[in-house]
Order: sequence, then C-alpha cells, then structure tokens
Amino acid sequence: MPRLSPASLDDPRLTFAALAFPIGTRLALRFDDDPDERSLMLALIGWMEPESVLAGGTARIVLPAHAREGAGVRARLRQGSLVCTFASRLLSVRVLPHPCLQFAYPTTLHLSRVRDAMRVRTGIPATAVVDGMDERIDCTIRDLSPKGVRVVAAGRLGETGSRVDLRFTLEVDDAAVPVSLGGRVLHATPARVNGYAAGWNHGVVLSALPITSLETIERYLRARRAGRPSES
Repeated sequence: MPRLSPASLDDPRLTFAALAFPIGTRLALRFDDDPDERSLMLALIGWMEPESVLAGGTARIVLPAHAREGAGVRARLRQGSLVCTFASRLLSVRVLPHPCLQFAYPTTLHLSRVRDAMRVRTGIPATAVVDGMDERIDCTIRDLSPKGVRVVAAGRLGETGSRVDLRFTLEVDDAAVPVSLGGRVLHATPARVNGYAAGWNHGVVLSALPITSLETIERYLRARRAGRPSES
C-alpha cells in the first residue's frame, strides 16, 4: 500500500484503486435496511475502476435477506493503521459456489488512522454536538488519543462523515482543564454489554488540534500510561 501522510487522507482526488488494498483484506459490510446494524464479514476480491468492487466469503457464510441488488451498503476495510469506509449499493449478488457481492465503485472515501500508540482506555464524561444540530448530547469517551477517540452515546451521533464537537474535562497535574475537540464520525456500531444493547459506539477521527489542546491530551495520556493515581 502507498504511504499516506495525514494531510493526504482528506485529498478528494484519492481513489479506492490508489489505496491498493491487498486482495484478501477483510471487509465489513453493513446494509442500510438492517435495523440491527449487523456486519457481514467478507474478503476483498478485487475492483474494476471506475465500475465496481468485489467482495466474497466462504460457502459457510449465509447472506442476509438485505443482500439484494440495489441495496444500500456501507463498507469498512483496515490495513495496518489505515481505515477506509465508504457508502455504496449492490450491483449483483452471487450465492454459488460461494457468496460474491459486487457493489458500485465508491466515489467518496472516508480515511483515517484512528488507532494510536498513545491511546488509553478511559471513562470520561463528555458532551457532543453534531454539525447542524443545536442539542448537546451526553456521552462518554471510552478511548482517547491525539488522533482519534471512541465515543459511546445512548443514540447515534449522526452518519458516517458527520462533523461533531466534543467537550470534556481532563485532570492534568491536579488541575481540571476544559477541552474542546472537533472531528468526523468514521463509523458507528451498536454497543453491547453482556449481550444487551447499550447505546452506540462511535469511532471519531479528530481534526488538527490546537497546540494547547494537543499538549493537554498528551500530558494526560502520559500520566495515565505511567499509572499516576491523580490521573485515574
């Protein structure tokens, strides 16, 4: 795969073919008509630019009823630290000798590197505002890094690609420091605890941080990783 700088992830000229995901890369597919937001795990077979992308699975995979021509889908692939998501629609579905789905070549990609070496698990109370809405929604930051966060909320915080504003407080050097961050929803999945529905998980890739916010987060993360009692 090509090496991409953080700035190039927002380049609208970047195409799926240019990413050169290896054949066999795991591909999680969700159907717009599925209220349970279940993921169908497939493998990338190939692509034909600019017509379509192919993904398939073993004969043991049972395709859901939503897997039909014209169905809206959302795909997610990951290779190393790079995550790619996009929306599309099914062009054709083949069941035998093994499942093979063909969907329209994506015109818009959402790319990020959410995972980070400094990421730590947290339970920070926060509020979120989705772009275009006035209501501030209570949520919890479960993972935090300088590049991305995992946010859990009772409801879904917009669609993939939605802009969100997060506000919370970090305890740094025995002081409460307010933090405000902007980012983009990379993906949203139903959260479950002991098999029961527990709101929604959101992967949020952060926009470029002001230097003061970046320093605050890095100090907090270093303290957490060092296990300082005052930072727990």
